[in-house]
Amino acid sequence: MARKNANPNQIIRKDGNNCFVEVLKNSFEIGRVLMKFVTYDQSREVGDKFTNEIDIYLTFEQFFRISYDILDSRQLINGILKDKQIADEEAKKTGKTAYPKPRILTMGGTSAESLKAKGKSRPDGMGISRVLKMFAGMKLPIMFIAESGPGESDSKGLIVPKYGYKPEQKVMMGLSADDAKELFLLTREEIRSFLTAKAVMNMMNPPENNQTTQTQNRSGYQPQQPPMNNHTESDSLSNAMNPPVEEPPIAPPDDFPISDDLFGGPDDFFG
Repeated sequence: MARKNANPNQIIRKDGNNCFVEVLKNSFEIGRVLMKFVTYDQSREVGDKFTNEIDIYLTFEQFFRISYDILDSRQLINGILKDKQIADEEAKKTGKTAYPKPRILTMGGTSAESLKAKGKSRPDGMGISRVLKMFAGMKLPIMFIAESGPGESDSKGLIVPKYGYKPEQKVMMGLSADDAKELFLLTREEIRSFLTAKAVMNMMNPPENNQTTQTQNRSGYQPQQPPMNNHTESDSLSNAMNPPVEEPPIAPPDDFPISDDLFGGPDDFFG
């Protein structure tokens, strides 16, 4: 039986071994896609099962580019396969296990200044770095690593991690080729539908009507707000749970990927 989804903002969810990734659309209005990576412990009390929870916000442009590099051009897939080939050759030479270096898909987070303004400053006075990485796994072709921990703003405003190899939270999630296709294709269509609907609304309400809309707002009219996260928890052994969570924070506009790592390698992923 399929898991009942109580969250109207969920586009798709893929489950792993005591972990899952779900894609949410509650940030579409600000041009963002939310990928939530979660690990959980079924033995813990209801409402306290999540052991790690990392929110990765991607702009529409970032998501479309990553999706294209995975499904269409295969440049990203070729790159991680090449990394794995290099690691396998190194393992044969040394007789020791060698792992491919994960490639960074996006690096962002929340600055210390933003946390302070929200009254959520960290004890160490630093910001929060959130990083999404990807590499080719041994059993599954795509492995995501989501990490979060202390970070600092660099000269370009990017929140860079300052936790070395020990993030405060870490989620590793594997996807099969079919799972990857379903996740990226379905989300891509949701974004396109949203942008199409928005374009139609703009055509029906051109700029010259904005003054009328503003007058309506001043008279007491309140536009309908997008629904927020509405997670509920289930104790099913085969599915994780969705306990109520607070409205996710909006990622800062300096959240962008490192694109230099997305190219090269053999073309045999989706063969």
